[in-house]
Amino acid sequence: MARENVIAQLANLRTHPSVALALQQGTLRLHGWMYDIASGDVLALDPEQRRFLPLRDCPQTATMLDGDRRQP
Repeated sequence: MARENVIAQLANLRTHPSVALALQQGTLRLHGWMYDIASGDVLALDPEQRRFLPLRDCPQTATMLDGDRRQP
């Protein structure tokens, strides 16, 4: 149920005019994450597969995290 809520809230955000404009302009990226309390993992929504993966295994967030590691 929590996973479905993350998906629904991302869809809701996309309908907000300022969010829709920023997405269209490429100045905003939305990510759906959730914390799995049982495993301690942070899961990220892979929008292409429409499933949640560990943060490190999700292509969209792995690229973002790699970029953050290169920052001084």
